[in-house]
Amino acid sequence: MVYQAALSGLNTPLAIKVLLSETPELVARFKQEGQVLARLEHPSLVKVFDLAEQSGHPYLVMELLEGED
Repeated sequence: MVYQAALSGLNTPLAIKVLLSETPELVARFKQEGQVLARLEHPSLVKVFDLAEQSGHPYLVMELLEGED
């Protein structure tokens, strides 16, 4: 699930990608995806600002890109 958010006070649009599945394999893959994307820089890749967890659900904080899925 992806949510649109804004950085408080800076009016910076963000996307919050939340993994709803709790299977260990998917959680590990999701976290690996976030760690890899955070280290890469390319105009065709979304920027990842944070990888965290809330109530057992990992999530990525990313730049919000306009366009289609």
